[in-house]
This record gives sequence, C-alpha cells and structure tokens, in this order.
Amino acid sequence: GEALESRRRTLGEDHPHTLVSMNSLAVLYMRQGDFARAVPQLEQTLETQRSAIGEDHPDTSISLYPLAHAHGELGDLDKAEALFLEVEAGFERSLGEQHGNTRAARRALVKLYEKQGRDEEAERWRALLPPG
Repeated sequence: GEALESRRRTLGEDHPHTLVSMNSLAVLYMRQGDFARAVPQLEQTLETQRSAIGEDHPDTSISLYPLAHAHGELGDLDKAEALFLEVEAGFERSLGEQHGNTRAARRALVKLYEKQGRDEEAERWRALLPPG
C-alpha cells in the first residue's frame, strides 16, 4: 500500500528497500489467502529485481519461491514446478548444494511431486536431501 508507494517515489522502483516492500505486500496477500492478487505483485517484483540485481543473485531466487508457491496454491502445478526447478537451480548455483535455501527448494519439489502422485520424481529429489 501506502508505504510501498512512498518508497517508490523517494527511492525509486529498483531500490532494494522498494523491492522488499513490493515482496512484503505480495506475501501479505498470500497470508490472507489471496494468491490471485499476490501473483501479479510477485511477478512485478521479480521483473524489477531481475533487471536491478540480475538473474543469478540469491535474492532473485528468494523472490521466485513465493511465486512458485502461489502458482501451486492456485492449481497451476506445471508453472509451480517450472518455478521451483528454477529456484532450486538458482540457489544451487549461487549458494551451493548444501545451503538451507537449496534444501528448502528441494523439499518443495518433493511435496509438489508427492501431491501429484509423481513418486519417482519425488524420490529423486528426496535422495538429494540429508537424512532425517
């Protein structure tokens, strides 16, 4: 809302604080269960972020994560899968294979595949997670 517009005016569209506010507003929509409203906000944030900090920055993958989740909640499982795969690859490239964010993306893929009854894919990703 209002805080976001103020940051856009004073700091600019691609300032890190503006991007955090844009993402926070989308997460608020998600917490309210309004995934349809969150998706365009998340997509706008992601587009601005990609141009401001690049595709390979960990924050770009962090912004992809809620977008993937929102698509999953809306029933667009193909889009959710594509985005979660992009998140996992981005985290692995920028943070490493054993980083917590990389593992979280892999767990999200396991859940998504289990939800679809795609046990073989779920097991493939589960095998990349530490035991426990």
